[in-house]
Amino acid sequence: MVACGGKSRSDGHAAPVDSVTPPKPAEACFGLGTELVGSQLEQRALSVLGVALPADVPDPSEPNPLVRGQQLVAAIEQALDGPSIPSASHDVLRGFVSRVLRESDPPTPLDLPDSVAAAMQGELDRFVEHWVAAQDATLHALLTSPTTFVNQELAAHYGLAAPPSGKWSEVELPADQRAGILTLGAFLTRRPSPPSRATRLAEMLTCYLVPPPPIGVSVWNQWPERAAKDIVLEKYGDDSPTCWGCHRPYIGFGIALARYDRLGRYSETVNGTPIDTSYRFLLPSRQIPAAQREAGAEPVEIAFSTPLDLGSQLSQSVGVKACLVTQLNEHLAAAGLSDDQLSCVLRELDAKDGSFTSLLAILAPHYLPNP
Repeated sequence: MVACGGKSRSDGHAAPVDSVTPPKPAEACFGLGTELVGSQLEQRALSVLGVALPADVPDPSEPNPLVRGQQLVAAIEQALDGPSIPSASHDVLRGFVSRVLRESDPPTPLDLPDSVAAAMQGELDRFVEHWVAAQDATLHALLTSPTTFVNQELAAHYGLAAPPSGKWSEVELPADQRAGILTLGAFLTRRPSPPSRATRLAEMLTCYLVPPPPIGVSVWNQWPERAAKDIVLEKYGDDSPTCWGCHRPYIGFGIALARYDRLGRYSETVNGTPIDTSYRFLLPSRQIPAAQREAGAEPVEIAFSTPLDLGSQLSQSVGVKACLVTQLNEHLAAAGLSDDQLSCVLRELDAKDGSFTSLLAILAPHYLPNP
């Protein structure tokens, strides 16, 4: 089967460049102009992605810009499918995760010790390194992986057994407690309350901008003495009062992470009462292309009890994929994607099992030509 961004073998890996059969033009996501076929394109691929292109790829004699784009994708996929991802490509993904998380925002709890905050940053750095190197930078692993890294101080903060070496160690955490990047302390402490976590997740995963609350109005004045879900049900119930129109598309994210306190520590109770994190809500889907909408991709209701449930469903959502693809494209300073281009990239992302390393190749014909 030929995917829209490059030729795939039955094992899911990119075929060697010299075996690529030129596809029909409609099967390529992006065309590639002739003005950059040569040394300038090679230099950009090397500087942006760390990928050295063969001198004859893409073929300068090929008249079809979509076929040239397909050839470029195949060449970059082959490089990214090697034993280690090029450092420049790793930096692109690392910068993308930083952008999505707004990692530049400092941890907000004033009583979080600086040394613990630094350890959380170290955990995030190692998590992303492992995600790229060992998990093929898949969206599913980013949102569901129970693998993380702790040192003695962070293990004590999380209530885990100290690493036997006394240094940084890889650990597998209980999947019902922590799963994926959303449950790392580096994210949780930057967004220490349910509404702040919910608004940021809605923005970063669905590209939904939550409107600011009315001045002087807060429904969260009982948190953290009461669980987030209890507050939501008391204020809104299952009906649709005036405030529900704004809260409904995002508040479920905050409930999913309600077992983590403002310092990123896990607990199953609050004031002796069990914390219930089961919930269901409709995902916003503003980024879904028209073709997917017509095929019934929206609206999507998700139901979850744990962060693992949430992450697993988010990783399969067309709207989440579309939002992240759009953000990655913007991170690479490209022009906006057309509806047809985004649809094509989403099909390719699905064919690649959500691999963001492959996305770097798929998007390459679009953004490498930019100065």
